Amino acid sequence: MFLTRGPLQTLGAVLAAVVPSVGIFTAVSDGQNQSDGVILGQIIHHSGETFAYVSFLAPASNLTPELLSPLMEYLAGQIVGRGVLRILAEVDERSPVVDAFRYCGFVVYTRQRIWLLAESEPKQDAMQAWRTARSQDLFAIRLLYANLVPGLVQQIEPITLDEPHGLVYFKDGELMAYVEIKYGLRGIWARPYVHPDVEEATQGLVTLLMNLPSRHARPVYVCVSAYQSWMDSLLEDLNAQKSPRQVLMVKHLTVKKKLERALSVPGLEAHPETFAFSDLENSKTL
Repeated sequence: MFLTRGPLQTLGAVLAAVVPSVGIFTAVSDGQNQSDGVILGQIIHHSGETFAYVSFLAPASNLTPELLSPLMEYLAGQIVGRGVLRILAEVDERSPVVDAFRYCGFVVYTRQRIWLLAESEPKQDAMQAWRTARSQDLFAIRLLYANLVPGLVQQIEPITLDEPHGLVYFKDGELMAYVEIKYGLRGIWARPYVHPDVEEATQGLVTLLMNLPSRHARPVYVCVSAYQSWMDSLLEDLNAQKSPRQVLMVKHLTVKKKLERALSVPGLEAHPETFAFSDLENSKTL
């Protein structure tokens, strides 16, 4: 949001005060009435999603575990009634705030790095085999996501597309790459899902991102997750600027509970039929 829209947190806080249903929750912790212990924080939840995410925390100098914990607990209490199951946060892995988040119950589930693509001369044939994703591509996109993204990440960030927003690359009728794209006034954000065995798709993707339709000189940021980190060397060769690596953290708002009610299981047949190995070998069907 910051890269594509700029620092609009104040506007969001004002909007949430007027229309609470927008899902933007901003709060201030007074640091137990200490003038130097005040923290401002914001969480955003889009209607229908099972997760919310930390938009910002400030000032950085006050983000200690003891001061951050009460604020996060309060914000969590504001969103649980909206069906939120977890809170997500993106943090510079070198920041001491990582330890403060751990103290508040957050754990790391993956890492990512943001790349800023260098400026380039427009190319008319940049699209080539790529095209805009359509609604009929949803099944193929979900299948590619399931094959590429680790199970732990899928549990925390399930793909919930109703309509794809990005570009697709097919080879021999099979989807081999999808790049999700979000446009903002300040920049363009892209997250690629590319099969590592398709070299031409990877090379064409970067050329494509440098020549996106309706770019209008806006910077293009590429978010590369840890499970796609083989793309980093390609971006380095193209002189893309890299940000510090980020850790993606999650705080679960639910707890596991053992099922105590007994389940009835239909009884097995009293005399199940058995087969010898020789019978099975002579049978055409089992």
